[in-house]
Amino acid sequence: MIDFFHNQIENEDVFTSLLRSNKRFHAILLFGDRLKRNAFAKFAVAHILGVDALEFAKSSILHTDVSVLNDSSDIITIDNIRELKEELQRRACLAPQRVCLIETAERMTFQAQNALLKLIEEPPGNACFILTASDKTGFLETILSRIVCVHLKPATKDECFEVLVKDENLLEERARYLSDLFDGSLELCMKISQPGAGSKMLLIAENFCNHLEKKQIYDLAVELCKVKNKEDLTLFLCCLKYLLVQRCKLCKSKEAETKNLLNLIEVIDKTLSQLKKNANFNLTLSWFLSRLCV
Repeated sequence: MIDFFHNQIENEDVFTSLLRSNKRFHAILLFGDRLKRNAFAKFAVAHILGVDALEFAKSSILHTDVSVLNDSSDIITIDNIRELKEELQRRACLAPQRVCLIETAERMTFQAQNALLKLIEEPPGNACFILTASDKTGFLETILSRIVCVHLKPATKDECFEVLVKDENLLEERARYLSDLFDGSLELCMKISQPGAGSKMLLIAENFCNHLEKKQIYDLAVELCKVKNKEDLTLFLCCLKYLLVQRCKLCKSKEAETKNLLNLIEVIDKTLSQLKKNANFNLTLSWFLSRLCV
């Protein structure tokens, strides 16, 4: 198991020392690329349960001593944490202790985080907590001070390319294009590689980026008005941002064009930030389109 984590963690000395000591974790936060952190979470759960990590990683987490809060809703409320507390009151049946896995834990409200803090400080039945998130921002400092934070290194372009070819059966040319475009982000590449909303959002972004003229904004607005959820809009914005970053690299000598591209990237970042804060979807989309007209 230590070999699996080798050279995959920014603060490797923190986590591997725990693995070598064979100590049970009290609470850890795995943050970084979504697919990678989910895989690492399974290994951590297996380590705590005392089962074979490689076999455990091949299937979904279904274990009598594991409670999972997953992506079933946009936010994790204090009621979700209270229900979790009730589950953790039960004694572990097969493992040394019960395990609580909270996926995309940044979805917790302020009240939910405070409730979780109390659980971490006084875990029912000596329970262990594993949290996954894209980054540490948004978590209470009091929570971060009480857990081990494990920063997973992003996948390299070559690692991403290999996954897309071997696991997703993409043609090498397409796999290389996606891994280069998204700078090795496995999560984005996997979403785009699948037929459906992902590939469509990339196509819309490519069409707009190829022209970047004000007359194209109407056509873009027509397409984006068909988007009904923040996940697809977020995907489009991420695609457009990466395409613009690539374009910036090609026109460094053209100061005016570079400045315009950087301004547009800033607008995208602000829009993504609003979506992350669960701002009104229609107002956020309208604001984004209005800023393109400036």
